Amino acid sequence: MGEGRVLGVDVGTRTTGLAVSDELRLCVRPLPPLTPRGRDDDVKHVLGLCRDLKVRVVVVGLPLLPVSEQEGWMAKRARGFGQALQQAAQAEGLPLDVELVDERGTSRLARSRLARRNLSRARRRGRVDTEVACLLVEEFIARGTEDDVTCDV
Repeated sequence: MGEGRVLGVDVGTRTTGLAVSDELRLCVRPLPPLTPRGRDDDVKHVLGLCRDLKVRVVVVGLPLLPVSEQEGWMAKRARGFGQALQQAAQAEGLPLDVELVDERGTSRLARSRLARRNLSRARRRGRVDTEVACLLVEEFIARGTEDDVTCDV
């Protein structure tokens, strides 16, 4: 198993969910969501989090289309974000791996987990992206290795 924190990013149009593991990758905690302001600003924000929290791996959710497994416009947006983040990290000499992972089914699972917490529908709606980010990190850690990631940046 790898070492260092893992940051999960669920790129959205209204909010981008964020979650981070501890350094031993034993637990995951949500971070305040990011309100997208444009790719450059969003990359700078996430890169700042990576520096401040000493993140080793960023896991970006790739929302493939359910039946065809093709990339729609949101998947292309997530891929572009991941590539921009990787390039920015390299330009700064920040040792950071950016991985894209298939996130199909995570929104449904996130809604289910939030519903079990007895939150109102309105409160659940605002937390889905963050819960998805938590799931991305948890699933990445559960795989036990960075070599099992399904997609390349």
